[in-house]
Amino acid sequence: MTEYSEINTRVKRYARRDKRAWVDKLAHKAQLAAEANNLRELYEITKRLAGKPNTSQQVGVRDPAGRMLITTQNQLIRWQEHFTENFAAPPQQISMNTIQMTPKATKVPTEAPTMKEIKIAIKHLKPNKASGPNNLPANFF
Repeated sequence: MTEYSEINTRVKRYARRDKRAWVDKLAHKAQLAAEANNLRELYEITKRLAGKPNTSQQVGVRDPAGRMLITTQNQLIRWQEHFTENFAAPPQQISMNTIQMTPKATKVPTEAPTMKEIKIAIKHLKPNKASGPNNLPANFF
């Protein structure tokens, strides 16, 4: 049992050493990216150090049989098939009987609002909200 404990301790020590070396290498790369003003690489290294997965890698495109498509041309053809199958709408026959006539537009009042309408509108304003174009908050009224 002591032999197992010694080996286990050594493995953990080596793992810590390797992780420390990996972090130092990434920190050095991040420093170089910052000095070169390469913000994209700096951000990706920061995400990697924070333990967030890299989402910029492509997963791949598969054909209907489940085989991975390697070439870009085959992937584009498969995407075209996918969108044609799933989003192409069949042509519709439109007849005059199916079209419903829209109702006439209702008359919108264009005269100036009354004092009563203004008071009701002010009461409905929510407090602590951003001011409007006149830079006056609702609490002012």
